[in-house]
Amino acid sequence: ESRELKVLSSAGIEPENHPETHKKIIGIIDILKTNFGEIPSQREISEKVHLSQAAFSLFFKRYTSKTYLIYVNDLKIGRACRLLIETEKNITEIAFEVGFNNLSSFNLNFRKIKGMAPLAFRQLKRNVEIDSDERGQKMPRIPARVRREASDFYSGTSLEQFRTKVKLRKAVSMAK
Repeated sequence: ESRELKVLSSAGIEPENHPETHKKIIGIIDILKTNFGEIPSQREISEKVHLSQAAFSLFFKRYTSKTYLIYVNDLKIGRACRLLIETEKNITEIAFEVGFNNLSSFNLNFRKIKGMAPLAFRQLKRNVEIDSDERGQKMPRIPARVRREASDFYSGTSLEQFRTKVKLRKAVSMAK
């Protein structure tokens, strides 16, 4: 009886390791990261790299594991998060600055990616205070209320159930 191992399944086909391919994908990502407010459409990018839209779509997903639209939205929401934390700009201003054409699209994408509204994200990040641990290292200290709400949210509770719990807690605390 042989103890040889056979691969029955693999994680997938690995992208080819070719210098031109790497140059192309790095060039695309550089274009996306440098055009802060005006991210080119998939058609415009595919023309720049001399691929059809279908070929570009397959190429991009193969090397980033995301569709172009999902990658772009992740990039925009990442920029929005930074602006929400670092600036006092209002949410509408941030939505347009990062490249969304309307506020509802921004809010929908933000909730889908971050699991909360932009305003809730801003408030949550601003409620984190810096404290020192016993070794003197700077550590974020999260208020008990925020910790409790976050643990509820991340324990498998749906967003709607989470909101209901938060509203109930607020109502109970106001009644006291």
